[in-house]
Amino acid sequence: MGLFGFGKKNKEKEVLKKQEQSFSEKAAAKRPDGAVTDKELLQTFSAYFAPNKDFYSVPGSDNFNAYFGVVNDARDEMINNPKLFEEATKWRFSDLIDMLKNPEPGFTNMKVCGLIFKLGEFAVVKDAVWCVDFAQAIPNCIALYLLLTAHREPEDKRKQLIDAGEGTDTEALQKAIDALKILDPAWEPKVWEV
Repeated sequence: MGLFGFGKKNKEKEVLKKQEQSFSEKAAAKRPDGAVTDKELLQTFSAYFAPNKDFYSVPGSDNFNAYFGVVNDARDEMINNPKLFEEATKWRFSDLIDMLKNPEPGFTNMKVCGLIFKLGEFAVVKDAVWCVDFAQAIPNCIALYLLLTAHREPEDKRKQLIDAGEGTDTEALQKAIDALKILDPAWEPKVWEV
């Protein structure tokens, strides 16, 4: 150890620098090269949404209302954040609006769910913790992504420490997470307050 603990501080700075570099690399790797395809959206729906029928199979139930409340709010977030939507999906915003105005029975809802997941996925980087961007813009997209990702893990592995960044108002994200907790009692998300 150096004089007055300087060696320790340099090691801490080095560790932080490596963590920031790792985060930056993982975030850059998430940027899509091309537009998300319909096939990808349907595969996402099949992998993450369809297996969770217990979330929405009883119309009017607390689960049903919580789930569709957040899904509907997440759809609105996509519409209200066109630049973020385009960056996350490489779709033109006008194509989303056209799809919503001219729905294909059965397919449009599945594609919308896939797009919601893609926005949440774009905003979250799993590193030492679950690092979240855009928590104020798309909190419901992020909360759904976190839940659906955790729900695929064994029950004892569904803990998530979430870092939304220093100075970020996490109230909307916490509200969306709280609304979804009813769907999976084993899910333990914790928004880290900085």
